[in-house]
Amino acid sequence: MRKENSEFKTAFVSEAGSFLKNRDFYGCVELEDWACYVIADGLDTDTEVNSAQITVQTILESFWKSQPCPNAD
Repeated sequence: MRKENSEFKTAFVSEAGSFLKNRDFYGCVELEDWACYVIADGLDTDTEVNSAQITVQTILESFWKSQPCPNAD
C-alpha cells in the first residue's frame, strides 16, 4: 500500500486517571512504504522524567534508523 493510495487519520485521547498529571505519550513515523505508531502508558510518578516519552522516542528512533536509505545503491 502506498501513501498516495491511502489516507491515515490519527488521534490520541488519554486521561490522567488517578494521577495528578497525565504521563501517557504517543508518537508516529510515516515513511513511503512503512509506518510505526507507538503508544506508551505513563505509569511512573517521577516528576523529572517521563518514561513513556523516552520509550516512544527510543522506539521511533530505532525504527527510523533501521530503514534503508532511499538513495543508497
